[in-house]
Amino acid sequence: MNPDDQGLREWAYDPVAVEPQQDFDLLLATIPQRSYVEFAGDVACPKADYFLRILYLIVGDAVRTDYSSDCRNTIDDLLQAGRAQGSASVLAWVARSERLMLRPEEFDFDLWCGGGFVRPERDEPAHGNRPQQTRALGSSRPCYHAAWTWTSDP
Repeated sequence: MNPDDQGLREWAYDPVAVEPQQDFDLLLATIPQRSYVEFAGDVACPKADYFLRILYLIVGDAVRTDYSSDCRNTIDDLLQAGRAQGSASVLAWVARSERLMLRPEEFDFDLWCGGGFVRPERDEPAHGNRPQQTRALGSSRPCYHAAWTWTSDP
């Protein structure tokens, strides 16, 4: 499935809709769109955190692979949209992304590709108070995160 803008918008705002296919988030991460920023920052969007995870995945994977997964211009465009969107969660993503782009050695797979930044306690590491683990750039480990499912609960 290659979602069009309208179909993706309908799915994003449907509180009971599940992913239309396995690894839908990974598919969406391969086709970055500014609408993900809109969805991630909209408190009325039931899948806001889902899209925020995708934004972290896109940037994390791009930096981790030295922009071979997504070009720098695409990332810059998403960050510009994030600055304009202005919600706290999206602005945190922008700030973290800009820092990672300046300091790629700080990449942490669990935080960027495993959804670790998108939790109720967003400033906490993914696994409580454990030290952050960093992985070297160019690692052969793919930047995929564990699958999550959506229910009617936000």
